[in-house]
Amino acid sequence: MEKTIRQYARQKAIFCVYQNLLIDASLEDLLRFIDLDPELKDGYSAKKFAVRLVKTVLYCSH
Repeated sequence: MEKTIRQYARQKAIFCVYQNLLIDASLEDLLRFIDLDPELKDGYSAKKFAVRLVKTVLYCSH
């Protein structure tokens, strides 16, 4: 079963949240990680979705 771009974006967002929790990665580093991902380069809305998920989780947890 092939992943949709939205599922892939969600997976990247979860990875970013774990990176923040485990090694205290900054939001700037996480956004750069999402921005450099080749799978999300084509889908602007998928990239925006991943960024929104990361920001929502990080800002709601503090």
